[in-house]
Amino acid sequence: MYQAHRIRLDPNNVQATYLARCAGTARFAYNWALAEWKRQHEACKLDPALPKPNEAALRRQLNAIKREMFPWMLEVTKNAPQMAIQQLGCGFKNFFEGRAGYPTFRRKGRDDRFTLTNDQFGVKDKHIRIRSWDGCACANPCVLLDESDLRAIWRQALILNRPGRDRDQVGADVASGLADIESYGSMVLANPDFVERIRAGAPLNGVDSATFLGGDARGYTDYPALAVPLAA
Repeated sequence: MYQAHRIRLDPNNVQATYLARCAGTARFAYNWALAEWKRQHEACKLDPALPKPNEAALRRQLNAIKREMFPWMLEVTKNAPQMAIQQLGCGFKNFFEGRAGYPTFRRKGRDDRFTLTNDQFGVKDKHIRIRSWDGCACANPCVLLDESDLRAIWRQALILNRPGRDRDQVGADVASGLADIESYGSMVLANPDFVERIRAGAPLNGVDSATFLGGDARGYTDYPALAVPLAA
């Protein structure tokens, strides 16, 4: 069974406008990618030598043209278009595997949503905050709720991720009883021997955010481990 937790935002007017633009950008990117997928699929029927459409290639294609053709996309988080195209890819995967129907175009008023990766929001100063992205107008974080209330609201096991967590705070949320599990996300991604480094007090690799959603292995499988294995 899949479960989710929904929290209502209380943005100011500037933030609400920014969030609406993110949703509009995500919807546009999804529909652009769906139309392009159909076009490329038809082209493949005429010329089987052409590559079949896929979501990673479509994300790269949009990245290559958006600055010139859709410059307004640069005014919102890159997650908005990129995650929308990833969701289209999941939709086609489900379609091909017989779990869902053929993807359809999104409509304004019905599909007003966008997705953020967990490095784009976090818990800080006793509030859950949405970060500002790329100099956008949403400079003041949207306050959702005080983190001390999380235990009362969340009825399942609570996994808490704090992007940018200081290493001396690793384990603090579990120790305080605020969370059942701590998630370290990109910290673990950048440090394949994360547990050994924490135990030994060894330095951590930094995260190269420029490789996120890049479509290949860079920034996912090429971070170095400690040069000398640590003794048990």
